[in-house]
Amino acid sequence: MYLKLYCYLFVSIFTISLSAQDPLRFQKEIEAFKIADQNVDYNDVVLFTGSSSVRFWKTLEADYPSHNVINRGFGGSQFSDLIYFSDQLILQYKPQNIFIYEGDNDLFAGKSIETILDDAAQLVYKIRRTLPNAEIHFIAPKPSVARWNLKDEYLALNEQFYEWCGNDLKLHFVDVWTPMCQDDGEVMKDLFIIDKLHMNAKGYAIWKDVVQPYVQSKSDEGILHSGPIGVQAYSFRNYFPKDMIGTLDDIEKMGITQIEGDGGRIPPKEFRKLCSARGITIPSTGCQFNELTKDPMAIVDKAKALGSSHVMCPWIPHNKRGEFSKEDADKAIAAFNSGGKVLKEHGITFCYHPHGYELQPYKDGTLLDYIIQNTDPKFVSFEMDVFWIQFGGGDPVSLLKKYPSRWKMLHLKDMKEGIKKDLTGGTDVEHNVILGSGQVDIEGVIRAAKEIGVDFYFIEDESSSVMNQVPESVEWIRSLKTNDK
Repeated sequence: MYLKLYCYLFVSIFTISLSAQDPLRFQKEIEAFKIADQNVDYNDVVLFTGSSSVRFWKTLEADYPSHNVINRGFGGSQFSDLIYFSDQLILQYKPQNIFIYEGDNDLFAGKSIETILDDAAQLVYKIRRTLPNAEIHFIAPKPSVARWNLKDEYLALNEQFYEWCGNDLKLHFVDVWTPMCQDDGEVMKDLFIIDKLHMNAKGYAIWKDVVQPYVQSKSDEGILHSGPIGVQAYSFRNYFPKDMIGTLDDIEKMGITQIEGDGGRIPPKEFRKLCSARGITIPSTGCQFNELTKDPMAIVDKAKALGSSHVMCPWIPHNKRGEFSKEDADKAIAAFNSGGKVLKEHGITFCYHPHGYELQPYKDGTLLDYIIQNTDPKFVSFEMDVFWIQFGGGDPVSLLKKYPSRWKMLHLKDMKEGIKKDLTGGTDVEHNVILGSGQVDIEGVIRAAKEIGVDFYFIEDESSSVMNQVPESVEWIRSLKTNDK
């Protein structure tokens, strides 16, 4: 399916789905928009477009008062209509933040999921020809009482949207389905007006809260890292087993929108649902070393269930701490290349997470150099835990710059001043401190990561003070400015 989706990136002529109605039926609405455009501020536009759920969002501009929001929803539209009018409704405003609500009417019209996704891919391609750096957000086709008979089709379409967006850093899936349903999965019936299809103020209040984290504020200009901040689930290992729901609520309040990991004993799909209800995605999860050779498809299945585009392995088994050997490295290289190939074939990026013990001297460098240089870049990438690199005697900033194309993710973790370092890959968890207060050059790390295009930034704090330290670390990251150095 994804080959077909992306094949549109190599063609320049668009065809509209044969099942679509004549888009010219919207001509009067388009003409009305042209008149309204005479008074539009074209600076830093946050654009919302799509069918009537956007059109009837009458409080949209007021809901995000610090943003230059433009509403170009046109009722009854489908993806094919938006493709046809994309020049007028999207491209002319040159928005870098675009929210699209389509698919609802497409499904109701009887279009297949494959056709809908193909149309979505056409639209993305057309946008990117003019706006290659735009962030494109697909708002999930919502549940409604009127169309509840199509529930299974909606869920399947949203699953495909989620998976597709998870493989593209500038495509985002905004899940409004989950918070509009009760715990038993049934749609909340009090969110709609009399037609049982369109939302009332209570429904739009849910949308406002769900969409909020994806709307980038003008006040974010000049901030070094205004993108998503994630957290490693291991940080909350002492909290999740006692109260998963409460801990996820706390994480949401911290301003965290991404988690790396899984829900432990909670099935992956259920954990994903819990996270999604709080505006949290799971772009990366973990695997054990032996899984790479014994059952890599189990890793694939888990990642797909979580909606993860990346998988990291955090440890290479070896006989004795502090004595990682070339033989251990060779074993890892073989496992990473073979397992990483399987993951790549299923659209997943494999990353190894060094723990510092790989910095054993070897020839002109270290065994980590040896591993990086002998793994296939097509199948093996890396996630840097800056704490462990420094603990093993390395320089995180220099190592990022030495292999700029290999690092895809970061664990941001600072280290208490004055502690003893070694090549064991282990130390007291209380040596984890608030970012910016320890001996690791976290600011330099983030600047270097921005230069080389690191995909994901996860705070990891293993200390007993995680609930206090993570919020302070988030605040510190947001305080960094682009022009401070």
